[in-house]
Amino acid sequence: MNLTNFAIAFFILIFCVFSIATSSIAIECYQQSDLKNKKQGNWIFIITNLVTSILFSLLAIRSMYKSYIDVDFQA
Repeated sequence: MNLTNFAIAFFILIFCVFSIATSSIAIECYQQSDLKNKKQGNWIFIITNLVTSILFSLLAIRSMYKSYIDVDFQA
């Protein structure tokens, strides 16, 4: 197991989980108020942040798995 790659992927996963949580809270607040129509740029940024965080979390999980299973894994 390559501990350095595993640790980096783990911290990326933790940051992605926090980003998903904050994006979800922001989306819920924007839907409950009228900010969705007033600040369209922020709304698009929040959606993009959520999708990017989900993709990076999947990539981090894959990287953690590969670094745990493969001995010769290069990130």
